[in-house]
Amino acid sequence: QWKAAGLADATTRMVEHEWAGKELCVFYEHGVKGKPPLFRINTTTVFGSSDIRLKIKVIPCRRSAISKLPCLPRIGLRIVLAPEFSNVVWLGRGPHECYPDRKASAQFTVHSSTVEKMHFPYMVPGECGGVTDVQWVALQDNQGRGLLVEYSSEDPPAPEECFESGDSSCRPAKMTGAQVSAARWTPAMADAAAHDFEILPDGQRP
Repeated sequence: QWKAAGLADATTRMVEHEWAGKELCVFYEHGVKGKPPLFRINTTTVFGSSDIRLKIKVIPCRRSAISKLPCLPRIGLRIVLAPEFSNVVWLGRGPHECYPDRKASAQFTVHSSTVEKMHFPYMVPGECGGVTDVQWVALQDNQGRGLLVEYSSEDPPAPEECFESGDSSCRPAKMTGAQVSAARWTPAMADAAAHDFEILPDGQRP
């Protein structure tokens, strides 16, 4: 259904931007060329002396193909880093793969791993290695240099998880942070592969 709505072919186009001191506001439209946009995306970036604060607001467009779907697709942010930032440390659920609907066995504490260890070779390739309820995540090289990302949300708290709860919300029930994964490939590369070893050709493997 998501592919039929055009999500696989959608691109993001910048519509407008404006500077105000150290703050940059950018307005985007995400959709298929020649058709009404699926989403409008507003970002506000504040550049500090040693940090960058990024606020993202995604608004589904009414009367678009998105409005006809039974549920909204996943919305997130993908950051591309240098390959040497292979060490992953996070505060959240772990250390094994876990998701909002499959996390009871995952402890909430500080965990550490590597990009390679977070990969799970499923028989049919797909996104994997995700961890949930993440409050912050650091990706570093062997010298400790890297990037620290802290998560916060202005959405109402996710509802309590119970059998009687069937109301929709911005986040899955009982979710208290972000869903995070780190990989050497993109979701599109995994989707195009029939076997795990085909995700990355031998010459491109780390």
